[in-house]
Amino acid sequence: MSDRPDSALLPSFGTRVYKLRHLNGYETQEALAHHLGVSDDTVSSWKRGKQFLRIPDIRRLCEALRVDAHYLLFGEERFLSVEMHRRIQEYVPPPRTKRGRPRKTVTSRQG
Repeated sequence: MSDRPDSALLPSFGTRVYKLRHLNGYETQEALAHHLGVSDDTVSSWKRGKQFLRIPDIRRLCEALRVDAHYLLFGEERFLSVEMHRRIQEYVPPPRTKRGRPRKTVTSRQG
């Protein structure tokens, strides 16, 4: 019997990357891609499972997102730090538009 959690109960790899990206201050996928030295399309392909990550990519992505590869790839929470586990549990996604894009923050002007 495997000690891995039921995959039906886990967020997808793409969802984990999305949450961790926001938790680590990368407001856009493009910003994360730039930090990693890859294209936005590459990160998108990883998230959708259309392209495999190479070992160096996994290492850089884990460092950028501040998590262990076991959590990033398989969702195994036992490999998370207590602080990161708390932050993920408390995560509230940014508001989204009808197209699924994050809503731009509007600042009011006072005259």
